[in-house]
Amino acid sequence: MEWRSVRSGHPSPLPDHVTPTSTLHRNQPTRLTISHEPARKPPVRLLAGIGAALLAFVLVGFAFSKNYEILAEGQLLPYTEGKVARVRFFDAFTIYIAREPIRLLDVATTIALAMLAGISLLAVAMSVRRPRMAGRVRAFFIVCLFGAMYLAADESLAIHETLGHNMQFLMDLPGVHRPDDLIFASYIVPALIVLVVFRDILRASTGALAFFAAAIGIFVGAAFFDVVGVGIDELLEPLSAACIIAGFVAVAVVQLDEPA
Repeated sequence: MEWRSVRSGHPSPLPDHVTPTSTLHRNQPTRLTISHEPARKPPVRLLAGIGAALLAFVLVGFAFSKNYEILAEGQLLPYTEGKVARVRFFDAFTIYIAREPIRLLDVATTIALAMLAGISLLAVAMSVRRPRMAGRVRAFFIVCLFGAMYLAADESLAIHETLGHNMQFLMDLPGVHRPDDLIFASYIVPALIVLVVFRDILRASTGALAFFAAAIGIFVGAAFFDVVGVGIDELLEPLSAACIIAGFVAVAVVQLDEPA
């Protein structure tokens, strides 16, 4: 039996079935509540998709490189003095392939675009370590990765020239003298789509907006001079690539600086 104090100062006994309040609080376990967000798994499917796409590209390129026959080579098309090859693949279809001479400025542009692809791949890899990063930011990095890879391949392999040589019906359009010039000019369309779709990401960096705006302006100028036949477009293409790299780095610095 426990005792309790009364006003007179003399303790009085408590009934056996009564437990003191202090003892109740002392016997109850302490509960700690920790609120945290569940850990998000890295985008394994996304990485697997990128790897599968790259592997498919390599395999298709290897298959084409082992199953072709050059039928003719030289100045085969009336609208260009450049060297063109007529090649038959898999003994099934024949296409024209541009054999453009390699210039120093083309090499510089290819190196710059390859650098952009490498930076984009690094940004994608770093975004995987940041599960809280918005999916749109990761999508922006992936678009830049594949875009830079294509542009680097185009600059080194003359892809848009080859496409133009096999789409000669484009010369029926008014003002078009070379179909490859129109294809090169059409690159502005996906560039504008990327700017519109990811405008919220680009607005996060004032420097990125300035660099991308300069890149588009220079690219439009290069496309115009290419269509009219002025050789200054070869000087503008490396400048446009450099502005794209600077803009992408500005975006990556802002987005990857967020806490993981």
